[in-house]
Amino acid sequence: MQQDKQKSQAPITRVQYLEFITAILWITQVRGTGEQLTLTNSKSNELVIEAADLASSNKKKTVRVLHVDDDPSLQEITKLVLLDLDSSFEIDNACCVDEAFKKLAVTNYDIVISDYEMPQKDGLQFLKELRQQKNAISFILFTGKGREEVAIQALNLGADGYFQ
Repeated sequence: MQQDKQKSQAPITRVQYLEFITAILWITQVRGTGEQLTLTNSKSNELVIEAADLASSNKKKTVRVLHVDDDPSLQEITKLVLLDLDSSFEIDNACCVDEAFKKLAVTNYDIVISDYEMPQKDGLQFLKELRQQKNAISFILFTGKGREEVAIQALNLGADGYFQ
């Protein structure tokens, strides 16, 4: 039965991944302006974002993002698409957890978006170490697979969200 459930789930596409990242970044940006935001998932699995008075806001805040992923092509696509959507994003990339910690030591970021499966240390180890250091930065974990146990662990470790 569990195998049937996993087989019926379509793998996430890069477009869906980018839509999710965009939604998370909008949440971060809108939270900083105090405006209301509603994020829903429609039946067609498309992300729908509705924000009250977003267009009338003059309080655009730069959102500094650290995207941690060992796939450089995905990092580049993410950066290009997000910058095309909104120039208030500043996206920095790290190819591994160690590089991410070096960047976090010298730069203030608003949010970390991390892949789960990476060489050396995975996204859960990264999150655990961040929280052990009392770093409360917003953290989103992208698992890329339908792994409920990873999502539960991420939330228990203090992730602000996850995406499978």
